[in-house]
Amino acid sequence: ALVAYGGSQCYIPLFLSCTSHFSRGSESMALQVLRALEGLKMMGKDQDRGLKVIPQTQRDLDRITRQVITAKKH
Repeated sequence: ALVAYGGSQCYIPLFLSCTSHFSRGSESMALQVLRALEGLKMMGKDQDRGLKVIPQTQRDLDRITRQVITAKKH
């Protein structure tokens, strides 16, 4: 089964109690994702901190977020 990066692995309804099964994501997987985004020109090099989201990518993410929120309202 596919596991998301980090997060809780417990999918029991809220009215049942369960122990926390938090899973720490793989750092190498996160780096692979960042490198892939950099290869797609969605991330840029920052002089001080390494990688950063470029403005065009931020606009795209904001647009997608607005579309998802609008779709959930309707």
